[in-house]
Amino acid sequence: METKPNPLNKEKMMKKGLLVTFVICLAVFLNWSIESRAQDAGAIMENYSEEITVYGQRLPMVEKQILASATPISVVTRAQIEASGAKTVQEVLESVPGVFLHNQTGNPAESTLDLRGFPRGTSLAVFLDGVRLNGIQDNTVRWDVIPLEDVERIEVYQGASGPLYGGGAIAGVVNIITRSQPGIPRLDLKGGAGSFGLREARTHFSGSKGPFDFYATVMRRHARGWRENDGYRFDDGLVRLDWRVSSSQKLGLLLKYNGGKESDPGALTENELSIDRRQSPYNRYDGSRGRHRLAALSWHLSPQGGWAFSAQAFTRLNDRDILTSGRFGTGFFTRGSERLSGLTAETGNAGTWGKNATWQLSAGAEGSRGLFGGQGYFSDIEGNDKHKASSTRVKESFSGLWAQGGMAFGPFHLQGGVRKDTVSYDYTDFLYDANDKHRDFSQSTWRAGTLYDTGEHSSLFFVYSKGYRIPSVVDLFAYPGFYSNPDLLPVRASDWELGWRYIRNGNLLKVRAFTMKMKDEVVFVLTQPAWFIGENQNVAGSRRRGIELEATRILPAGFKLFASGSYLDSTVTEGPYDGSRVPMTSRYQATVGAQWRNADWTLNLYSHWVGPQVLDNDLVGERPELSGYSTVTASVRYEWRALTIEASASNILDRKYLSRGITNGYEDYFTPARPAGYGFAVTWSF
Repeated sequence: METKPNPLNKEKMMKKGLLVTFVICLAVFLNWSIESRAQDAGAIMENYSEEITVYGQRLPMVEKQILASATPISVVTRAQIEASGAKTVQEVLESVPGVFLHNQTGNPAESTLDLRGFPRGTSLAVFLDGVRLNGIQDNTVRWDVIPLEDVERIEVYQGASGPLYGGGAIAGVVNIITRSQPGIPRLDLKGGAGSFGLREARTHFSGSKGPFDFYATVMRRHARGWRENDGYRFDDGLVRLDWRVSSSQKLGLLLKYNGGKESDPGALTENELSIDRRQSPYNRYDGSRGRHRLAALSWHLSPQGGWAFSAQAFTRLNDRDILTSGRFGTGFFTRGSERLSGLTAETGNAGTWGKNATWQLSAGAEGSRGLFGGQGYFSDIEGNDKHKASSTRVKESFSGLWAQGGMAFGPFHLQGGVRKDTVSYDYTDFLYDANDKHRDFSQSTWRAGTLYDTGEHSSLFFVYSKGYRIPSVVDLFAYPGFYSNPDLLPVRASDWELGWRYIRNGNLLKVRAFTMKMKDEVVFVLTQPAWFIGENQNVAGSRRRGIELEATRILPAGFKLFASGSYLDSTVTEGPYDGSRVPMTSRYQATVGAQWRNADWTLNLYSHWVGPQVLDNDLVGERPELSGYSTVTASVRYEWRALTIEASASNILDRKYLSRGITNGYEDYFTPARPAGYGFAVTWSF
């Protein structure tokens, strides 16, 4: 029988971890010396080389300094990605304040990324070079379709972002920008191996030829996995072509493919964990396979001293088969196909007003049409002997209009924006036409904020913003075997943010506090716990409030210290669950690490803490909490001429912890996290 740690001791440990993080951040800040402010424009831009953003634009076009944005932003650069030793986007974002990873299927390759206490990843908008990746069915994102090797920068905008990015951005936005690597043509060949049967191979070609910049890559990664039925295989390809038509005009083409399959070992009871954490006795054949294809054509026009224009057309196709079985000796097989196409256009300008004032203004529109078709079959545990259980289709129509603007009077900045969105669903049930339904939604959001330059390298901001999430297809019509609730209301959020940040020569300190009030939040409520059957309900009200901090200190001789952490209070404030904590949200999260780097070597070491969490479905708080945990990760990177060697080790101390817990009120089920793992890769560049 596995001994469970005392939750009180774990709580104390997490509080100490967060306190240590705060002390380190404070020490880093107090250690910074006061330096001269006399710098030329080139030196100032160098100071911000690692802290730039495209926030304020729906389509990424012009980069600007983070200090000029009245919004919470965390940036992960390419250098940080390479130094982290991470294999997935989820892993590299785990140290961003407010981010939590949860493993619902048992396969860490499919971990969901949650922000600010919004579980299951359904309240986060994710964009890849301006193309929205959230699915029509449930607003979630399959992170495995984004190879980390092709990512140049990741920007995380915390808090309600509806006035610019529309629905589904209550928790925030993850904006992913792919690599381009213009210049002298180069060819990279990479091979790697690691624990649990990991093997990977990648070929990359990029460079410039006249007015054309090109980037192309193909990759395969597969692993046997740690547990029974815990493997995966990913096949990825990406092509990016940019044509500089003139000094002020550019055309871009993005083509992306992802295919593969994942096995899902499922959750275990406490008794099963004590016998063998690696077993998968009831989900030996569970898993999914599918393909993701994306094409986007973009155009940018940026004349000197006039209005800039940007437009993008895209199409996205997803197909996926999923087999789910369980403890009743039966299976359920689903086949889904999604098609989504859209167009986005944006214009903007900036200038001066009078002697000391500056202004900026942008406006845009977007629209999309989507179709999701799904079939469900009762089957045996291997997915055979199928009998049709459902056949449905959803047509989605979406349109949005927005405007953003700002003015600056010396060190004072005023910023704001408004947006109007409309969405309609046409739901068709081919087996039971009585379930056919049409729903229309219309939502307006706005934001207003102020920013004050407290110094040449620091700024203070305060912003209020509205957000919303329209109920998804799953929220409204559920899966076969669950009870539909087509009368759900949109989730609405009011968000207050206060923050201060200092950025100079790689040194960084960010502190922010927030309060978010939610209305009509959608929560899955068990109505028949023994069978895990229930329905989605609006639980009236809830809140999120907390503090987030980040710090980086550059030291002599190539050393760097970094730390981040957050405190989060996520509580239901109205309705039958008033006073209950939102499930699968931790009050504490912290990361502390160090890095050493010279011309050839990069060494990275960090520890990550996560506090206790309420089990999924336990809205009344009757079950023991999921214990907190801590992990240590190390990586090394060596570059010599055309050769790059990388090695990484995760969970070095081999902690035995649980990455998710769920209950039906009678029995608790847990997803065990992987033990210590290692990876090694070699890249040869031509």
